Amino acid sequence: MTQPRDKVFISYSHKDKKWLDRLQTTLKPLPISIWADTQIKAGAKWSEEITGALSSAKVAVLLVSQSFLSSEFITNEELPALLEAAEKDGVTILWVALEACLYDETEISKYQSLNNPARPLDKLKGATLSEELVNIAKQIKTAVGPIPQETAARKRREISNLATRGNVLRERRDDLLKDEHVADASLQVPAQKWLLNKKTLSYLAALAILLTGVIVGYFKIPQTEIPLTTTAFGDDFEVFNEHRWSLPASGWRVESDGRLHLQSASVVLYPKGQNYRDFVMNFHLKLTDAGGAAWAVRVRDERNYYLFYLSGPGGMFPGRINVYIVKDGKFDPKNHFNSAPALVKVREAGQYDVEVTANAGLIESKIISADDGQEIKLISFKDPNDTFPSGSIGFRTVGSESFSIDELNVAPPEAQQPR
Repeated sequence: MTQPRDKVFISYSHKDKKWLDRLQTTLKPLPISIWADTQIKAGAKWSEEITGALSSAKVAVLLVSQSFLSSEFITNEELPALLEAAEKDGVTILWVALEACLYDETEISKYQSLNNPARPLDKLKGATLSEELVNIAKQIKTAVGPIPQETAARKRREISNLATRGNVLRERRDDLLKDEHVADASLQVPAQKWLLNKKTLSYLAALAILLTGVIVGYFKIPQTEIPLTTTAFGDDFEVFNEHRWSLPASGWRVESDGRLHLQSASVVLYPKGQNYRDFVMNFHLKLTDAGGAAWAVRVRDERNYYLFYLSGPGGMFPGRINVYIVKDGKFDPKNHFNSAPALVKVREAGQYDVEVTANAGLIESKIISADDGQEIKLISFKDPNDTFPSGSIGFRTVGSESFSIDELNVAPPEAQQPR
């Protein structure tokens, strides 16, 4: 029987154990199973224990440092096994930059970093370090997701309990019917019938409520389709109204500069109640670092949308723009639907005007750099399956890149601009 992959495997150099301890402490409140070689008991065979742990890993987190990259055991044993598992079994590889090192000279650079390599953990202190560790932990939790076997078993137990309660209610109803039965038909007056029916209906109503709870809690009831939006949406973030947006718990902030800032925002944030098919979206983009930026189109909810990732020189795919179809929350940066060279020079502190046009099934992105004012076509994308025919727009990060937006406007054809 194949062993289920449901654990987080942490690979690290023993010289960096203090960082392992800090990360494990931050992860402790989360309902995820974590494995590190500190769990190997004295006398056990290390290679067999590690091989077993690797075979059950769903997510691998690499604590990358100079010591990590110079470890012969890691580079010759652990890392090749993890990269093979990522290729063959879909294991998600994530990594944390502990200190400045030559990660970009290795295969690690192809995978998602949980923090900005330009700001490794050893450069952070106090509250800033704690906040970064919390952001890293939340990204790991998102990557792990629910554990299907445990979730299904729990639901089966709870549904069984609810069904048992339903049986008890039905038996109680039958007992009441027997108790209310009058042997002498001549004594059955309308008042007695009314009392019997009232009690019966009350228990049947309770049973109906119980069964409704089962359906609502354990089955996805399709939501009524939102009509297409015919008016424009705009936000300059000067006076930010949070109620207009679906906002994740972390990864974003609106500062006094009147801009929406994102960093390590692994969950998309988007305007609520907007449903566009054909539209033109414009926004001003400013990069805080050289990682790049990402925007979402036709957002159905936080788990379903098209994602466009413009990677800067410090991003995961330097000098490229990738398109992803994020469906049911499944997202792997390496598994892009389309990719093209980004013909614009992306740099730290660079400022750009971005335009996204959606016309039926075709979605195009253009960009104008403040450096030269030249308009450049980034990428054209068409989903042959039309997975998301309409939706909202949004923003998130792919890794730990940091950027901000302003002067956002989305307008369907012939719609007036918002005031």
